[in-house]
Amino acid sequence: TTYYFSAFATNGEGTSHGDTLSFTTSAAASAGFTTCGDDMTYQGYDYATVQIGSQCWFAENLQSTSYNDDTTIPTGLDVVTWSGTALGAVAMLNDDPLSVATSGRLYNWYAVNTGLLCPTGWHVPSDDELTALTDQIGDLSTAATALKASATDSPSWDGSNSSGFSAVPGGVRYASGTYGGSGYYSYLWSSTVLGNNALYRRMSTGGAGIARGAQSKRDGFNVRCIQDATASAAVPTVSTSAASDVAETGATLNGSIDSDGGDAITATGFRWGQAANLSDA
Repeated sequence: TTYYFSAFATNGEGTSHGDTLSFTTSAAASAGFTTCGDDMTYQGYDYATVQIGSQCWFAENLQSTSYNDDTTIPTGLDVVTWSGTALGAVAMLNDDPLSVATSGRLYNWYAVNTGLLCPTGWHVPSDDELTALTDQIGDLSTAATALKASATDSPSWDGSNSSGFSAVPGGVRYASGTYGGSGYYSYLWSSTVLGNNALYRRMSTGGAGIARGAQSKRDGFNVRCIQDATASAAVPTVSTSAASDVAETGATLNGSIDSDGGDAITATGFRWGQAANLSDA
């Protein structure tokens, strides 16, 4: 949105104005998204979202080919290049463009580690956040059923999807550069490192459980974005400063708001009186 503005000053002789200038606000990364359950528009695609416990998740695998700063993610890497790179990269399952609409894209962990895969206000989940997701539904031995898409969903899988998470078997591009798991495995990256590897979650066809493990950072897995947590609001932080312009019948009181506590300030002022404990304020 473009806004125009002009400074002015008034005295007893009248009012004068400065030049008229303008500025244009940037487009919100979350255009159209207000509350969890709304579609989240990102890089031209509308992702479904779902609330599970206190977490808000994409209900679809990420399919972007650019980071959130519009830098292109390297793609189309051959087997040798994929297996040797230590830079972020993205691939399509079996190099098939039709796979993107059903299962998203496959990202190596170096792309995850940039912190730029998800839109502003969202991120790739940590291992702890994936554990919290599982705990909200059940445990590692049973939670996959509720997380996997059902036979009547599109795309479909063999779960109940009672959580609305809609996991699908997007397969994997192994560190060697080859593909596997099509229609059978769902691998999801976490942002958490374990030694020289990174932690992931895996669900499989016919299984009710979720596997937690560590895998090469060169593997290509699907990515789900989770909304950044909203900090809890607190009372404001305020400082009182020495009075100035002190005269026989008046003074100027001074203070400052150091922090709004994460919530909008609705009133400001001073309490004053002649009692040291302000009992007469």
